[in-house]
Amino acid sequence: MDCCVPFSILDAPKRSEYSLSTIAKYQSGKYTCKGVRNVHPYSSEMSDAVPVIVWERPRAVLTLESDDSEIFTGETVTLRCDIHGGGVSQWNYEFHKNDALITRHYIQRSEYSLSTIAKYQSGKYTCKGVRNVHPYSSEMSDAVSVIVWESPKAVVILQPDKQTFRGETVTLRCQIQGERDTDWEYSWYKKSSSLSPVSKDQEYRISPVSGSHSGEYTCRGKHRRDSQNSEMSDAVTLTVSSGLSPPASLNISHNTTQHFTSDSLSLSCEVQSDSTGWTVRRYTDNGEVSDCSSDWGSVTGSTCSIRYLYLSNSGVYWCQSVSGGNSNPLNITVTDGDVILESPVHPVTEGDTLTLRCTYRHKPSHFRADFYKDGFVLQNQTTGEMTIPTVSKSDEGLYWCKHPVRGESPKSWITVRVSPESPVYTGEAVTLNCEIESGRGWTFKWYKGNAQIAVSWFEKITFAISTPEDEDQVWYVFYSTERPKPVVILQPDKQTFRGETVTLRCEIQGERDTDWEYNWFKKSSSLSPVSKDQEYRISPVNESHSGEYTCRGKRRRDSQNSEMSDAVTLIVSSTLSPPVSLIISPQRTQHFTSDSLSLSCEVQSNSTGWTVRRYTDNGEVSDCSSDWGSVTGSTCSISSLQSSDSGVYWCQSDSGWNSNPLNISVTNGDVILESPVHPVTEGDTLTLNCRYRNDSLGLRADFYKDGLVLQNQTTGEMTIPTVSKSDEGLYWCKYPERGESPKSWITVTVATDSNVSLSLPRLLCSLLVLSPYLLVTIVIGVKCW
Repeated sequence: MDCCVPFSILDAPKRSEYSLSTIAKYQSGKYTCKGVRNVHPYSSEMSDAVPVIVWERPRAVLTLESDDSEIFTGETVTLRCDIHGGGVSQWNYEFHKNDALITRHYIQRSEYSLSTIAKYQSGKYTCKGVRNVHPYSSEMSDAVSVIVWESPKAVVILQPDKQTFRGETVTLRCQIQGERDTDWEYSWYKKSSSLSPVSKDQEYRISPVSGSHSGEYTCRGKHRRDSQNSEMSDAVTLTVSSGLSPPASLNISHNTTQHFTSDSLSLSCEVQSDSTGWTVRRYTDNGEVSDCSSDWGSVTGSTCSIRYLYLSNSGVYWCQSVSGGNSNPLNITVTDGDVILESPVHPVTEGDTLTLRCTYRHKPSHFRADFYKDGFVLQNQTTGEMTIPTVSKSDEGLYWCKHPVRGESPKSWITVRVSPESPVYTGEAVTLNCEIESGRGWTFKWYKGNAQIAVSWFEKITFAISTPEDEDQVWYVFYSTERPKPVVILQPDKQTFRGETVTLRCEIQGERDTDWEYNWFKKSSSLSPVSKDQEYRISPVNESHSGEYTCRGKRRRDSQNSEMSDAVTLIVSSTLSPPVSLIISPQRTQHFTSDSLSLSCEVQSNSTGWTVRRYTDNGEVSDCSSDWGSVTGSTCSISSLQSSDSGVYWCQSDSGWNSNPLNISVTNGDVILESPVHPVTEGDTLTLNCRYRNDSLGLRADFYKDGLVLQNQTTGEMTIPTVSKSDEGLYWCKYPERGESPKSWITVTVATDSNVSLSLPRLLCSLLVLSPYLLVTIVIGVKCW
């Protein structure tokens, strides 16, 4: 390079030094000089050439080392600064947040840790290297965004939330605010107890509760995916009264077991102290257990009113408290016939008088009827009434009545209980017999007061009377013996590949999830369960996990086992999940507002189960939905783009796999750069177009890369015939009068490189593209002799 281009002597520089400020790589070359003056000889000889070689400054690369894409308060994250280029000399490091230095001095370690991170530490972090040999510093790295989220807080729900008595059932439920129950593991702690958890179930159930259970309880969750802990819940105080829960009775408005269709009926829970928290429940002939509700009754306080009886209202009715206590059960029979037997709904005590009436629907006078017990006639052609003056145990049995013309009533069982004068002493044994009017195969649940004390498959049970308190009355409630059957739900339910995530969920039909414990079994495996969670999650799955899986539930309250589920077969293919690509139309990175855009997940085999997701400038991650797009299969369509649609887009499968991420920029300006959305391979041809919103012809544009003009005043198109790694960088274009486009980063891949799956943190950070250049003024002195 000749520095002495022709000029007037009057214009010649007077200084013997020439400075190259903020030197760039293109200024490399051979420099010469000569002297000129206005007396003879007018010039000196040209000097020997001095080579000036300008090297690229070493480049700093900052990476965020974190186990998960989301960072929560209290966690520890590490930033790592790597210097590319610059030889083997020892580097020291600077770390910056939002362009401000955060390390007081240069540090020798290339890692900077944020321990027990707080929300205020969110920001954009950069780094650079410094040393005591030339060049003295690297370029500043691209910025890495660190977004810190508040840890979710656990909340305790206590049931019942009123006064609790000894012998009742108490349930404490741990809820993680804004989270799915099945994504978390739970731990319960009691103040002044062991540091170890008192329970690890989401619902901590204490039955029967006693005074020793009084205290303050807290809970905390741990996320199954990344072991992140929630905040500890606020403490909830459980106070257990020393007395037993007051007994409850179910009373009905018409003191008879049988009723006509179209009659009305009122059922009330009566408690000695307060009936709040007691509900009327029933078990009907179709096998359903339900609370009084708008489906069949109306509730006022603890009273259930049925305004119009149907045959389907026949069943067993009882009162139940929120703590699980039960009243005496009552059999209610509703008939559409014309005759009923009016008999008492409660057991009759030995020595009392029992009066039975045979009633005709239309209530005529002089109605005469026959009365039956256990298939034998007791009395016939009476005036419709029969009285037993002094009842004994032998009078217990199945009664009904019949009119020769009008028909007969349903049958009702009349129970006779032992008179209180018949004492039972401690040390004796009492046998209780629970008889069901019809049907076979029942489960019998036995209660003392309000507490369940036994479950049996037999109608008889014997109790030993060991203390005076054992003389309390025992009631029974019965349910259908058919055990509930679990169903296995397999996700995903299509072909499964090695490395994916598989979830098997055990559902107990017609039951609440939290009422059960679960066991998973694999055929030809150990007899021991392979998992005890409701959701059995296998990640990553491989061929050894192939096989038949079944599950079974065990009810927490009474340890009753469900049936075993039908087997579900899991087949894991030996190959990895087929690669997926996100394809967009039109195929460019930049788009105008009001344009339309289509994004599709394309898989070699089947795109079912793949969804388009995005991360936008406001920090939100969301699936394609009605809020910003419409879904058809695995294609997401945006009919009218807005600036807020700028962001990083990718495909994600049900099993957690991600496609390549794509940056999409939406501008409300008038100029965009049409550049490829996918990386360009070395050796390929790269064509860039500068496009005006209104597609005017004949516009001439300038093209830029990393702040330098590459080509100016072209017809709006620039071509690089053979791309190399040095062509990687930040590109944009500019129309002198129309404005300039947004900037787009073009990545060049080596031809032998294989596709690498990006982690979500790196994927999200790729949204932030800053200038990779830090210009430093360098003065080169060339002295002529």
